[in-house]
Amino acid sequence: MSATKAVSAWAAGWPKLAAVQKAAQTNGGFIHRRFGDAVTSRYIPLGLACASTVFLVPGLFSMYLGINKVDE
Repeated sequence: MSATKAVSAWAAGWPKLAAVQKAAQTNGGFIHRRFGDAVTSRYIPLGLACASTVFLVPGLFSMYLGINKVDE
């Protein structure tokens, strides 16, 4: 494929992108990942919350019981 054909094929998607952006900007309400997928809007935050819980619960438990307390 020549460079000119590649550039014209790449530029063909711009009107679609502009239409999606215009539709998102004209909507007056709050939009959270309206045009996104479920992985980035649901599963990644859920995974981060689960991972933080795994580290937070044992820390709170040991703090409550006084385990690993450093006395100076």
